[in-house]
Amino acid sequence: PTFSAKEFQRLGEIMYEARSLDRTDGVWQLVSTVRRVVPYEFSGCGAVDLLHGVDPSIGHSTYPREFCQLYMGQGLLADPAVHHLLTSVQTVTSSADQPAFNEPKDITSLKLDFGIKTCLSAGVRGMHGACSYFAFSNFDAKQADKLRLLLDILTPHFHLSYMRCNSA
Repeated sequence: PTFSAKEFQRLGEIMYEARSLDRTDGVWQLVSTVRRVVPYEFSGCGAVDLLHGVDPSIGHSTYPREFCQLYMGQGLLADPAVHHLLTSVQTVTSSADQPAFNEPKDITSLKLDFGIKTCLSAGVRGMHGACSYFAFSNFDAKQADKLRLLLDILTPHFHLSYMRCNSA
């Protein structure tokens, strides 16, 4: 996948903006700018604390509320990006890291019940077990590689902004 000159410029602007954020809602607005490069329908971000057990929280989400409640209770631990954070020492993870991952059928059914067709998630391991999680759904499957590259570049910046704003 390649970025156009305009997309590459936007990527730099997003990284620059991430350094100066000091409000949680600003982080979400920044994460939402991914849509300008790869359009999607739903997105969400949250935190997982690895040292104090998996007690996930949602920072912001455009997914349906009922889906979020069910997924946070049943599906988050099965998400390949989060699962990889829990079972490896890798710093940045992606659901695309494990293409052969067999999602539990009840999670697949849950996603389909809420109209979620494509999904790519990314996780970032921070200091002292503080991890963040970002998910994007219902994007054009032909754009999956581009979205993955975009997230590989941006999620560490999103993570630092998210953690800084949530600790303030």
